[in-house]
Amino acid sequence: MNDLREILHEAPFLAMGTDGAQLVRNKRILHNEDGLPQLFDDRFSGSMAGEWPWDVKSDAKELYHKWSSKNFDDDMLRGIKPAQKGKHAEDDRMADQVDKECQVSSKYVGNGQLVNGQWWPTLLCALRDGAHGDSQSGISGETYVAAYSCFISGGKNHLYDDKDMGDIVEYFGQDSATPGQVSRGTSLLQKNVSKKLPVRFIRSSKVNSIYAPTIGFRYDGLYDVVSSTLEDESKQRYKFKLVRRSDQGPIRGGDGPEARPTRQEVMRYKQDKRFRGFGKD
Repeated sequence: MNDLREILHEAPFLAMGTDGAQLVRNKRILHNEDGLPQLFDDRFSGSMAGEWPWDVKSDAKELYHKWSSKNFDDDMLRGIKPAQKGKHAEDDRMADQVDKECQVSSKYVGNGQLVNGQWWPTLLCALRDGAHGDSQSGISGETYVAAYSCFISGGKNHLYDDKDMGDIVEYFGQDSATPGQVSRGTSLLQKNVSKKLPVRFIRSSKVNSIYAPTIGFRYDGLYDVVSSTLEDESKQRYKFKLVRRSDQGPIRGGDGPEARPTRQEVMRYKQDKRFRGFGKD
């Protein structure tokens, strides 16, 4: 089974170029009966229905979505427009922009086409793929709906005492700049509580947690926002309790064969000069 995992982990980095669509067609990789759907859709799995490991199913589905959308680019920063080069690599990356032609909308409730464990080298790459919708704020959504997504981070400049316990997270909304009025992010999460809508939850490698990815950002599925508690009235600081839904496979942390980022993702990240110095406090 680990051989199959290796194939799935190496496939996104195949340099197929303009021949990608034809190669995938010729090999029938997207066909239901003899392609990737056999690995993640039990309707086409035959005698292996219900037998494929959960991480194999997730990675096969992610690859299926990538190639079926005609994305055969092996560059992890596909669609990211680099900022003018400065003194610090991290500052450069934070000022990058997403090419509108590659941008997927983040304005939806639920997983969309994201899979448990999907990983990105930078937050902007997660924005590109529609996992999150704001490069500056940890909470993203629409005022008339609720929060669609949030990410947890850390580091020396992190203001909030978030607690990451894996399936349960104590997550703080943003402090308010206006006395007596909650911030936009806090207001969005309060709507999730009242409407019982889940948020897409993304972990940063900067989180002081055993569940954090080793580098970059990882999508860890849907969390229900079950409660909010006022912690500091002067700042209108609220603490939210997030509980992970149980039907989406385990969090893909640790160092086992199912972990994300994969060995191939880590290797590509370390080899790419554009990431040097990025992600350090």
